[in-house]
Amino acid sequence: KSHYLLPGERDNKSSIVHTHGTIQNNFISIPRIYQPKENDYVIGIVIVRTPDLFLVDINSIESAILPIPSFDHGRLPARNTMNRLSVVYAYVVRTDSWTQTELSCQSIDRSKKRNDFGLIEQGNILRCSLVLCEKLQRSQLINQLNRIIKNFRIRITKNGFIWYVTDTINSMIAVKNILYKHEFENNIDFLIKLYNELMTKLQQQDDSLIKVKQQQQQQ
Repeated sequence: KSHYLLPGERDNKSSIVHTHGTIQNNFISIPRIYQPKENDYVIGIVIVRTPDLFLVDINSIESAILPIPSFDHGRLPARNTMNRLSVVYAYVVRTDSWTQTELSCQSIDRSKKRNDFGLIEQGNILRCSLVLCEKLQRSQLINQLNRIIKNFRIRITKNGFIWYVTDTINSMIAVKNILYKHEFENNIDFLIKLYNELMTKLQQQDDSLIKVKQQQQQQ
């Protein structure tokens, strides 16, 4: 049974009340704060750039460090290119409890011919729940989107960020809606159908806008 508690009072468990109100136990806990683990792929936002390192917000309790030497030779972005509020794709290399989490942008390809890590300068970035990120990494939805969307690329991280690229703005909007919808909808066929419906609706809106502009020009 619910009972009224005032600030400073305890609920006879392990909690202490900070604001007055009626206590309720029927809540859903959705993790939103990322707990770094080694080898996790993450997207972060640069907070500070110093001569030695970057401080990066990775949606964790504290910021992570990205040392300057953690870029492959010749791939360190210039200061005017990668600075405060820049977005970076990296992976976790150290999570010692007595130091800050450390990131790296060095290639994991032994030949060093391919490196997807580093500064993100294009595409669309979504911030979402950790639950959705985890779900998307094992979902067939991504394979289906790869099949129907030209030049579709996506990176799903462990820390609540998704990066993706599509061939059109309409497709970018539709993908965003579908990805968010997938957190609570498991029917892949339904989601693909919804994607196609959204694309049709967006195209109709574009056609209507073009028609209006043409009519205005003819007047």
